[in-house]
Amino acid sequence: MGLEDSENAHKLPQVRMLFRMLTNIRFSKLKSLVRFAKQIGSSNAKYAKKRHLDALMVCVDKGHRGQGIASELVTYAKNMSDTMGIPLLFDTDMKEYAEMYKHFGCELYNTVTADNGVTRYSLSYKKLLLQ
Repeated sequence: MGLEDSENAHKLPQVRMLFRMLTNIRFSKLKSLVRFAKQIGSSNAKYAKKRHLDALMVCVDKGHRGQGIASELVTYAKNMSDTMGIPLLFDTDMKEYAEMYKHFGCELYNTVTADNGVTRYSLSYKKLLLQ
């Protein structure tokens, strides 16, 4: 799992990824991908302008699933969010993962379905301050 602070996001890896996409994907697929990105791009508008943590790829090897590893990773990310005092954002196109993040205390705040039928689920975690 990767975590990225929106205030300190490194642009060079993003530029490299974009360059690789432009040079390795057929134009017809690239056009479709751009259309998809435009359709789902505003799904994080609620948080995009404010400082936040992005959870980048929560992955557990199939052979190690069911052992609580995803729970540990998400708990670590939530603790970082609590320490920094900023929201933690998750995006997924898999409903099962959205349900998992909800189980871990995240709130589903937006869904967007693109023309190609893919739905993006946007979730956030914010520490509740008891008064």
